[in-house]
This record gives sequence, C-alpha cells and structure tokens, in this order.
Amino acid sequence: MLGPMPSEISINSLMMADEQTLRDIAILEIVAWDRTPRPGEVKVRKQLLERELEQSDPDTKRVLVAKKSEVIIGIGRVERTSDDPGAWMVFGLAVHPDYRRQGIGRALVHASVGFARSRGARTVRSETHADNRASIAFHESVGFAHGRCFTAPDGDEILAFSMVLAD
Repeated sequence: MLGPMPSEISINSLMMADEQTLRDIAILEIVAWDRTPRPGEVKVRKQLLERELEQSDPDTKRVLVAKKSEVIIGIGRVERTSDDPGAWMVFGLAVHPDYRRQGIGRALVHASVGFARSRGARTVRSETHADNRASIAFHESVGFAHGRCFTAPDGDEILAFSMVLAD
C-alpha cells in the first residue's frame, strides 16, 4: 500500500551533519509545520537536531532525509519503542510545503518502515493531532489504521495509528 518512491528523490540516513545541513533541516521543520521562524528559533532547533543525532543509537533510531537535486525537502524519524521491542514509531515527519503531494512523505514512511522491518519490527506506530485532517488522510493512505485518541501532556488531542507488518 505504500507505493513506489519517486525516482528523482533520494532518502538517506542522517548520522551526522554539518552546520549548513542542520540549519536547512531546522528551517524545513519550522516552515513545514506552518510557522515562520521566530528570532533565535533556527539556532535552538539546530542545537536540538545536533543533540538528537549525537544521542541516536543507529540500531534503534534513524533520522531520514529526503533530497531532490541535493536540496533537503523532507525529514522523518523512526525509532524502536521502549515498551515493545517489536514496535517502532514513525514521527517528526515534515515535508517542505513546495514539495507536498509529490510522494515525499510516502517515500519517507516507506524508508522508515523498511528500516524498522530490517530490525525485526512487527508493528509501526505513528501519531498526529486529532484535528489535522491532512495528516490523518495521509496516514490512512499509506496503510496506517486508526487507534485511540488521547490527550498529550501539553493538552493537545492526539490520534494514534498503527500498521501491522506482514512476515
């Protein structure tokens, strides 16, 4: 159900990154999540990304970037959950608004599921805000099934999804 990846797009694991790459990703995430960067926000986001990469265990977490002509146009993460070694979580998915509806998010999910499957995943989970209709439709289109709705610690209503992987 995930479908093929667009041929002009490359998806790669990001294990370490230079300053410019971190800056590009920080801006991408801020813009993709429908915000204009506030003063100092890019610097803070860069630092968080750098720390995330430094602390990531390559066997249990991957940060994946989508590129088109060497320009970073999307990012996503996949990580084994702490409560079930057979369950993995896809999260932090962001695609630059200029590249949406071109299969980038689908390609990132496809690569995330492939990585999780290669590490023994039986289930892949994801979450989105319960009022984010575009994200809900996207999750459904790539094969996620609805799960429960819950209130996050920050008060946001979150909808959980899961995808059972075939053997």
